[in-house]
Amino acid sequence: MGVGTPMQKTNTLLLVIIAGLLAALLLKPAPKRYEVLPQNYLLDTATGKVVMIQVSEKVKADQRAREIAEQAEKKSEEAREKSEKDELLNKSCPEVLSRPVHDIASHSKGEGPLLGDVARGSLLEMEQRECQEWMMSKAAVSPSKSSQ
Repeated sequence: MGVGTPMQKTNTLLLVIIAGLLAALLLKPAPKRYEVLPQNYLLDTATGKVVMIQVSEKVKADQRAREIAEQAEKKSEEAREKSEKDELLNKSCPEVLSRPVHDIASHSKGEGPLLGDVARGSLLEMEQRECQEWMMSKAAVSPSKSSQ
């Protein structure tokens, strides 16, 4: 019995491991089989068939409430981002608009302008343009708000 015992133990262990893996596969929930489509339909992804379902009013109301909450959150995020941008422009625009855009001149004989000077000048021009557009949009909105 001494020769067969280690081999039997190994085989038994392998059999238990295989049985455990098979049980795990059988008990594992199936991957998402259905997709919910609008108008009370489900798509059975396994067969490709579209199935009509009855959805209770409570489920419909929950789904509408979830969609409304998502839209409200999205609008809130957009409004927050806009107000942050307006606040930033409100603080920085007076300084940006007061800075003069210097002509880029050569620094010494035969040398062209430095790349850093060109980049700073372009950046300042872009910032000034953005500030001017913001000021015009702010001015266009202000009279309509005061008339309400």
